[in-house]
Amino acid sequence: MILDHSYPHCPHNYTNYDRVVLVVDFFKPDRPREEVAKFEREQVRQRMQDNPYSLGVFGKSDRAKTEDFIKYGLAHQLEWDKALEK
Repeated sequence: MILDHSYPHCPHNYTNYDRVVLVVDFFKPDRPREEVAKFEREQVRQRMQDNPYSLGVFGKSDRAKTEDFIKYGLAHQLEWDKALEK
């Protein structure tokens, strides 16, 4: 399964089992490789500047915004409430 992260979503694990997710970034193939490599280097540089302990993987911009968390979290909580009422 491939999830398109260009749209906001909030996946759930509705089982009693742990779920493991492998995140792979795909770049559009219409971009020249040199352009993509430059983008990747800049992204790692910025993330290392934000947090050297992140090894360039996570940066400040990778955090979910509080308002998005509340908005999407509330919507899914209401969904759960409806399901539990049945």
